[in-house]
Amino acid sequence: MRLSELFDSKELSENMSDVVIGGLAFDSRKVKPGDLYFALVGSSSDGHDFLEMAISSGAGALVVQDRKNVRGDLGIPVIEVSNSRLLLAKASNLFFGRPTENLFCVGITGTNGKTTVSYIVEFLLNKAGYNCGVMGTIDHHLGNEKWESSLTTPDPVSLFSRFKDFQKKGARAVAMEISSHALKQSRADFVSLDVGVFTNLSRDHLDYHSNMEEYFDAKEMLFTRVLRKSSKAKKFAIVNTEDPHGRELQIPNDVQVIRVGRGEVEISIEYVKSDFLGLSGQFKYLNHLFDFQFPMIGTFNVTNLAQALGVGVAKGLDFQGMLDGLAQFAGVPGRLQAIPGRGKFGFVDYAHTPDALKNVLESLNQIRIESKSCSRLITVFGCGGDRDQGKRPLMFEVANRLSDFVIVTSDNPRSEDPEKIIGEIVGENQSAVCETDRRKAIELAVSEAKEGDVILIAGKGHEDYQILRDKTIGFSDAEVLKELLD
Repeated sequence: MRLSELFDSKELSENMSDVVIGGLAFDSRKVKPGDLYFALVGSSSDGHDFLEMAISSGAGALVVQDRKNVRGDLGIPVIEVSNSRLLLAKASNLFFGRPTENLFCVGITGTNGKTTVSYIVEFLLNKAGYNCGVMGTIDHHLGNEKWESSLTTPDPVSLFSRFKDFQKKGARAVAMEISSHALKQSRADFVSLDVGVFTNLSRDHLDYHSNMEEYFDAKEMLFTRVLRKSSKAKKFAIVNTEDPHGRELQIPNDVQVIRVGRGEVEISIEYVKSDFLGLSGQFKYLNHLFDFQFPMIGTFNVTNLAQALGVGVAKGLDFQGMLDGLAQFAGVPGRLQAIPGRGKFGFVDYAHTPDALKNVLESLNQIRIESKSCSRLITVFGCGGDRDQGKRPLMFEVANRLSDFVIVTSDNPRSEDPEKIIGEIVGENQSAVCETDRRKAIELAVSEAKEGDVILIAGKGHEDYQILRDKTIGFSDAEVLKELLD
């Protein structure tokens, strides 16, 4: 592809337009001969420091933010721009042929619920005949084909390459999680969205964002920037009005809003009943009442379901038709995933924020109360290293208040000392039960549980690994709990 196909003429100097590049790269270690290398400025590294490495690997042209970093005449085009991250996203979209313009694209943001909403959207669209790909925290997949995922929202090159993969393999739609990091870093700026979904906002990622206001501003960019710039003729925003931040969102005038929640909204949750087999209840849509049954537990999941139904409405699907067959929904790995065995109820959930843990524990307690069970709720959790330290005692407060027995353990400690993290979680609470070894902590929970008790292993959900200081080991909460309850 020629540089003139990726950049405006004003961005290119004389004799640059006809230069052909073979690929895009922003990691100097992965540059191949003929690639266009983007020098990105990050919080801990600067791509300008690796220009010579990129050139030695055969880069055919460079994109920089500061030409002062370029020493002498390199013999290849050097394009200076004000924002190399934004240009990387733009170039990625063009290089892969603007794939999202021919897909029904759903972008989902929020602190909790993104993965669950994406899986329900996939189910509803597939059932209606729209082959739907999914990109998010767990993996990227289309039907039975899967690709590994290391970030909630990948870099622009990987992102648009995956869209192209989906398109080639027959996808007609895609549901993707869009993180606050991705929004702030312009990774998704040139995704042509049909629908933007806001799930909720609670404390998370304050190791990256300065405060909650900045965190919210980043999430809002899905609507004020990405959805606003979309080329689609009809655009929709699905907003959870149960969350006060949802009511504060700024939505462009040309975007139709579908609100979900309770009260006077487009899709109203009239009532919900939850037990260990799932959810049932009633929605109100266009002044008609619709009964539903859904095989996920947790009353908060009815809001996730309502938002997915909102996406279906935006696509023009029949409301009753979407509700029919919900019993066949297979659930979401690591999201209140049931692990039955020996008269005890085991669950694995990704809850790694105070609000997410609160929602899960309140839902499990509600089921116990409504079933008049005398069982206990036993919770095992930890907090990740190199992440927001301020949430650690908040997580313990929630777990301690809403559980009968709590075991604090290691999560993904990364570069931190796991015992130090545990100490920051429990604080001055001398009676807290702590077990650094995560497997032993789960073993302790199972041995402590009696028939009818509920065990929640929280924090890692679908993850099948544990990140330690100097290595990553295989570890799955679901597999360990299933083995112990078998």
